[in-house]
Amino acid sequence: MDGTTILAVITAACVLAITAIVALNAHSTADILESVRRAVESVEDDLRSVRAVVHDNARLQSRVETVERERDRLRDEIKRLRAEGEHHQRERREVADQLTRVLDEVLARLRPQAA
Repeated sequence: MDGTTILAVITAACVLAITAIVALNAHSTADILESVRRAVESVEDDLRSVRAVVHDNARLQSRVETVERERDRLRDEIKRLRAEGEHHQRERREVADQLTRVLDEVLARLRPQAA
């Protein structure tokens, strides 16, 4: 082989090596870009999930506050109804006591007449 042939073979080998390196780098870069793209998609999915959880949390917190207000309202209503029930029980006892006294008086008046 003469010098020109050797130079041509070396040049061709260098070009082939450089092409292979560029192809490997391009492939590696494509793989890296694909990995980055998948990672970004994964992060976006996670962010959507986190946003959904935050939204659900806000919605549930609002619902809890509504339920707590309703619970307090119902507790107040129960207290009021219990007090009203106790008031009616007292009135019932008073009426029963008065009725007993009236009936005792009527019976007391009727007994001497029956004798």
